[in-house]
Amino acid sequence: MRAHRILTAAVVAVSLAAAACSGSSTAPFLPTGSTAGSTAGATSPANSPATPPATQASTSQGAPTQSAALNGFYLRSWNVGASDPAGLYFAVPEVISDGQVKYLPEVPWVDNQPTLIYTAPIARSISPAGQAAIVALAQADGLLGDASTFDCPPSASGEPSIGGGVPNFELKVNGVSHFISGSCDLEGPSPAAASPAPGTWAAFNDFATHIYNLSGWLGAELGPETPFEPTALMVWTAPPADAWWGPYEPDPKAASRPWPLSTPLASFGNPVHWSGAVLADPSRCVLLTGPDVHTLLAGVQGANDDTRFTDGTTTKVVAVSVVMPGEPTDTLCGE
Repeated sequence: MRAHRILTAAVVAVSLAAAACSGSSTAPFLPTGSTAGSTAGATSPANSPATPPATQASTSQGAPTQSAALNGFYLRSWNVGASDPAGLYFAVPEVISDGQVKYLPEVPWVDNQPTLIYTAPIARSISPAGQAAIVALAQADGLLGDASTFDCPPSASGEPSIGGGVPNFELKVNGVSHFISGSCDLEGPSPAAASPAPGTWAAFNDFATHIYNLSGWLGAELGPETPFEPTALMVWTAPPADAWWGPYEPDPKAASRPWPLSTPLASFGNPVHWSGAVLADPSRCVLLTGPDVHTLLAGVQGANDDTRFTDGTTTKVVAVSVVMPGEPTDTLCGE
């Protein structure tokens, strides 16, 4: 087996399988809804911290209303893997903003096979009543107070049951941001969690399992799927033999494509530096915005992590991560 396929399997599938119609207990929220099984996935180069300071949260009083939900309502979901606490890989968050749920569809992948470097995200409208229901559930579960981290009970061995993806949420209600996270994988719905005590990990689990199955919970409040073209991308380039997300060995059969942007590959992006890294990262990375986003997307359609891009002088492989609305970008290209 080629070495990079192992990393690809561990790095690429959460954002793909997690945002899919077939949900997962550790996946970002799933607008299309059933329950799922794959969490092998992409974590993004340094998403925002898993648990921002509790001082950023505040207590919301009173019952939520539709107007409260619509007053700057925003929800972002992302995972932090136990083996990747800094979020160094591609785990594209899913968001609800401007009355839409935006997420990545499921893309089947096969072990030891090339993986598409870009999959177009999808948007679905969500009604004011649907947004208000999310706020109501967060309040009922006691998640909008001073606490920001909800610790799960220890396992039989006395240790927390930490797995491949710990869920995190940023929820904005009436202009106040609440950063909430668990400390282990979700258990999934259960009769015991039907009426959890507010402010506990069971309540956090209750909220997360509802959000991960929006269609099953709020199906009538969601509109049909429509294409969503992002306005920002995080784009990585690296020599084929050195890319941590791509081929570690030469592949004479790999396809070659012209580099679609005017900036030469050798100078595109900035050198990447990771805090505490032992080895230098040969990658270059940039937050891409403006007209170049459309140009790049047109040029990478159907390309995979084996595809070589060349400008006639330099040849590199490319990785693309969608930047969702409101997603922090300050550490996505390293420190």
